[in-house]
Amino acid sequence: MAEKQHLIIHDRLYQFCKWLYPIVANYPKTQRYVLGEQTQKLATDIMLGAIQANAEQSKTATLADLVVKLRQLKTLIRLAMELKYIAFRQYEYAAGLLDEVGRLLWGWLRATLDKSVPHNYYLEHAV
Repeated sequence: MAEKQHLIIHDRLYQFCKWLYPIVANYPKTQRYVLGEQTQKLATDIMLGAIQANAEQSKTATLADLVVKLRQLKTLIRLAMELKYIAFRQYEYAAGLLDEVGRLLWGWLRATLDKSVPHNYYLEHAV
């Protein structure tokens, strides 16, 4: 199951990055190289991180890191919407796509957890 999810996650993240880059180009010039660049970097890092996690033997640490980065990305997208750099409908689209990625990512992370450890560090600290 986890092996198939990485493809879906990568596809959704690729879709998101393709959507995001032109959107950031419309940010105000003062924020294009601050908030916009940070948002693009996080989105790209998450997309490339999914590829990295898939290639690793022990994926848990990388996936937990991606969960944290995804939460940061969601926060920056929300900030852009509240500052009126993106329209509410654009925010809805981004939030829906990132929510799906989050659910897939959590499923992938849970699949990698050691079932014999009752209290797992990554599950507790990745949120």
